[in-house]
Amino acid sequence: MRNQPVVDAQTGQTQDQTEREQNSNRTDSRFFSFQVPNGSMIEVQCEINSQHNSVVYAHLMSGPALTPTDVTYLANAGYCAH
Repeated sequence: MRNQPVVDAQTGQTQDQTEREQNSNRTDSRFFSFQVPNGSMIEVQCEINSQHNSVVYAHLMSGPALTPTDVTYLANAGYCAH
């Protein structure tokens, strides 16, 4: 998600890295849906540093309980922090 283009809501044009840095908060909050392969559709909130285009924080939103398949995939992909 952090590498996806950002479209300006007012102009409808795609912003480049410099425009994102200048026109966004230092940390941009985004929400997205993610389909776990052979698993559930989950909702995630990400905090993305606009200057470095890096994920600072990601949080799983409230929803149905994760299945064992979901947990295994997320853990094996390195998305879980303990």
